[in-house]
Amino acid sequence: MNNINQNKKRTLIIGAGEASELLIPYFRTHKGNSLISIGLLDDREDIQDRLGVPILGKLRDIKEVVHEYFIEHIIFAIPSLQKNIKIDILEMCAQTGVQTEVMPDIAAIVSGEGSIQTMQKLDYADLLGREEAQLDYEALTPKFRGKRVLITGAGGSIGGELVRQLAKCEPAEILLLGHGENSIFNIHQEMRMKTQIPLVPLIADIQDRERLQAIFNNYKPDIVYHAAAHKHVPMMEDNIGEAIKNNIIGTQNLVDMSVQCGVERFVMISTDKTVDPTSVMGASKKIAEWVVQSKNNDRNAGIYSVVRFGNVLGSRGSAIPLFWKQIKMNQPVTITHPDMERYFMTIPEASQLVIEASVLAKGGEIFVLKMGEPQKIVDIVHKLAILAGKKRSTVQIKFIGIRDGEKIKEELFEASEFTTGKNHLNKFYCGEVSIPKAILNIKNWQKHFNQVTESDLRVQLFDLINAK
Repeated sequence: MNNINQNKKRTLIIGAGEASELLIPYFRTHKGNSLISIGLLDDREDIQDRLGVPILGKLRDIKEVVHEYFIEHIIFAIPSLQKNIKIDILEMCAQTGVQTEVMPDIAAIVSGEGSIQTMQKLDYADLLGREEAQLDYEALTPKFRGKRVLITGAGGSIGGELVRQLAKCEPAEILLLGHGENSIFNIHQEMRMKTQIPLVPLIADIQDRERLQAIFNNYKPDIVYHAAAHKHVPMMEDNIGEAIKNNIIGTQNLVDMSVQCGVERFVMISTDKTVDPTSVMGASKKIAEWVVQSKNNDRNAGIYSVVRFGNVLGSRGSAIPLFWKQIKMNQPVTITHPDMERYFMTIPEASQLVIEASVLAKGGEIFVLKMGEPQKIVDIVHKLAILAGKKRSTVQIKFIGIRDGEKIKEELFEASEFTTGKNHLNKFYCGEVSIPKAILNIKNWQKHFNQVTESDLRVQLFDLINAK
């Protein structure tokens, strides 16, 4: 037995709680496991030896214990620890030069979404630099009972998470609308296994006005969440007409159908890139915001509001998975500029924000999650390195230059947008904006985009933005 153990890596476990109670028996029962637990570190005074494994010290003793006990492997097993403290401890682990792994959350293991074998799964909430916002489902459920909810872009990262979160609020039915049949099929199949809420998969392009009219007339949704959009900044610089057709004209079609069919609440998902936009994507979404907000001037309309996101960690198009892959493969991490910074939120946070904002909205507001201070992308990469069990100094960063349409820094509101200062559950900034006459006075403003060349389309797009 001793000979077998000599071939195993001497492992230190950080934390002597529930996670280690799962981990230590796993080491003993899985004979093919390459690790052996030497001891634990924990700050609690009343902790005794757990399952025959000694407590070797407190969390601050990591370096000394690693040296004294010839530790070859570290497992961080306090998944619920505050994010900033977790990063600090993992950085101490990284400084030892010993390979470090992070154990998944116990709830994820119990639910089958994680396992002891899947160490080092990236938890995007660890990158926030703050605690993740949570939704009070019990309080919100009465707002959704008996309501038919339509979600555009339901197969996307945000739209799909909206489906998951809304199902907990017990609506009468959820309509899953998307252009891509595979993504709608996937979210429909996933949710059929998780909920008894009726789900209707609908394949449609929001640019197709007649198809939308048929859907609205047939299903008569009470609440609409508009998550469908083209959002990739550099790509939209090269596909201006498609950005306009999807983000602007598609939004116009949706709000028109919603007014005609008496939708009670309409929430559009937008981006902080609409603030003094420099990109085609940001400008197209800015006009889409105006289109949505202008419906509040229609006496026949319900409540129309906008939710602006920062960068959503792990969403489609997010650079974070690429950074993580580059770090894990010991490749240079490609960043556009050393001063580049962004506001960050997780996919669950973003989706919960939309749901809560839809309940709080009175019409015409812009909701933004309180995301703390913006973070430099370089700092995010350093956090990723720590979470991957590496020293910051070992990660090479390559600056490749700002791409077309990008800003160094993003803002949450424009100077012309009035922020109320309201503090909704310590989660939101709330702003209001007057709709520019450039939108209200143009009956058929789509004609401004009927030029042939992409360069002309860009000029027309920004002319309308600047005419406000």
